[in-house]
Amino acid sequence: MQCPYCNAEMEVGILEGGRYLLWGKQPHKLSYHPKAGEVLLGEKTISSVRVDSYICKQCKKIIIDYANLGGVREV
Repeated sequence: MQCPYCNAEMEVGILEGGRYLLWGKQPHKLSYHPKAGEVLLGEKTISSVRVDSYICKQCKKIIIDYANLGGVREV
């Protein structure tokens, strides 16, 4: 995949988090319970959350596609 920002070739990989993987506009202080406008990309009790992704090491961007990811919650 070519990077949409700089056109360099991107590498496919996995973005991995601990128990939660959350996208939000502000950092959470104590918990990862999603607030209005946020997207919980994954939540695991025992294992870690993993999302397929592409990384551009030239311009330092990561792109993820969560369309087919189970357990996504948009608030």
